[in-house]
Amino acid sequence: MSIPILAVDGLTVTRDGRDVLQRLELAVHPGDRVAVTGANGVGKTTLLDAIAGTVSVTSGRISLDGRDITAIASHRRARLGIARTWQHPAVCHNLTVADNLALATRTTADIRKALHATGLTGLDQQQAHSLSYGQQRRLEIAIALAARPRLLLLDEPTAGLAGPDITRLIAILTDSSPNTAILVADHHDAFLNALATRRLELTGGGTLHTGPPHPPPATADRCPLPTSSAGVPALQVNLPANRHHPAAELHVAAGQILWLTGPNGSGKTTRLETAAGIRATPGATVTLHGRRIEHLSSAARHRAGITLLPQTRRLFGPLTVADNLALTGADLTWIVAHLPALQPLLPRRAETLSGGQQQLAALARALARPAAVLLLDEPFEGLDHHTAQAALLAITARADQQTAIVIAHHHGRTREPEIAGKNLLAPGTK
Repeated sequence: MSIPILAVDGLTVTRDGRDVLQRLELAVHPGDRVAVTGANGVGKTTLLDAIAGTVSVTSGRISLDGRDITAIASHRRARLGIARTWQHPAVCHNLTVADNLALATRTTADIRKALHATGLTGLDQQQAHSLSYGQQRRLEIAIALAARPRLLLLDEPTAGLAGPDITRLIAILTDSSPNTAILVADHHDAFLNALATRRLELTGGGTLHTGPPHPPPATADRCPLPTSSAGVPALQVNLPANRHHPAAELHVAAGQILWLTGPNGSGKTTRLETAAGIRATPGATVTLHGRRIEHLSSAARHRAGITLLPQTRRLFGPLTVADNLALTGADLTWIVAHLPALQPLLPRRAETLSGGQQQLAALARALARPAAVLLLDEPFEGLDHHTAQAALLAITARADQQTAIVIAHHHGRTREPEIAGKNLLAPGTK
């Protein structure tokens, strides 16, 4: 047997007095594509962080191509051949797409290859901040691939990607160099089953199971959704046409759940941010219960009853989850009753939570007090399936209280909460 690219021996990582990982053993060889799975908070991201060198290891050893790298800084590990992506795209927003890629490689051929592989050809001179969330995700993956890594670490790479982009990502990764190994943490079962050669399932700090990926068990759980109410819409947004997209609109009634789905760049986030007042869209009109409010600030719109859950979560890291919720005047009794997985997280600082736990806390903050309109941008991102189902039930409970709810949700995901219907965005609208 050849020397593994990655060897993890007795790895323990302790954070805030808790063993997130405990005596973990793992060997990854060239060509391996390992799916790292498990519920929120079991240590998937922590494992990737420890391998990349961005968290301290309590005990154990990490080796790359037979070399002990446990005490080596993260930037030196990157030079040795470790590349990674993050739960939220980490790109240089003020640089062009091409300049972002130039940070990983100076070879023009590699840049062109990465652009083509990730579907970003033609966007090379566009600044990264002008890309949609899904396009930024693809750029981050392109940067990692352009570095020609020995070991590629991917954290929730399908988050924000639509179905065709996920299919493209599977092809990119399966066609990667046979000398490269991949570790990928994600909740998208169809993606993992198509990509992975084996899986590592974590639970409570240890390994539960290693072996080939397997299809998830069938589920019959369904959550009926409210249908559209008659009368004046609670919220109406009209966006003018521009040189890239035709005119578009959004309207949702009290007690209705409106699902916005569509490919990356189709305008899902634009509509929500325009409604909430955190994006300036010239010529747009926003009406709340028949009153024009586009002249109001985002704070004034929030006071008027519009609550936004952004993709970036925007929790206060040094504060506990309970304190983050208290800032909004949250009804803790209601939210814990509807999201019981939140209870043990209340005394913990937000910065110590896993990505999925942070997502749950951010969603809880949005749901924890009644609102006239709830705008939820990818609310299930990073949640395991059981938690996502509970989240949908909580969202539906708010709709039952006559809250108008808009959910932006990328198209093509499997094993998300079962839903009774969606309102689709036409591809390319904004």
